[in-house]
Amino acid sequence: MPSFYSDFLSQILVPQPWAQKGSVPGLVRFIRGFLDKGASILVESKQFDIVLGIVQQRLIPSKLQDGWAFDLLQGVVYNVDA
Repeated sequence: MPSFYSDFLSQILVPQPWAQKGSVPGLVRFIRGFLDKGASILVESKQFDIVLGIVQQRLIPSKLQDGWAFDLLQGVVYNVDA
């Protein structure tokens, strides 16, 4: 996977992009695609915990965004080894 995607991932795993409700679908789709292609990179770089924190703190508490939380968790279940 090109390093550009890893660099971009680290920029979207901060709270600011998640504050805008309209950005959430695109951010979730990007992380979901990253999980499909490079879940091991996410786990090795210790950014996996940040993704789970976003799900817990930003997506599940919001009734408008909780569907995206389950979409992201589905990507985690399918792509990350236990």
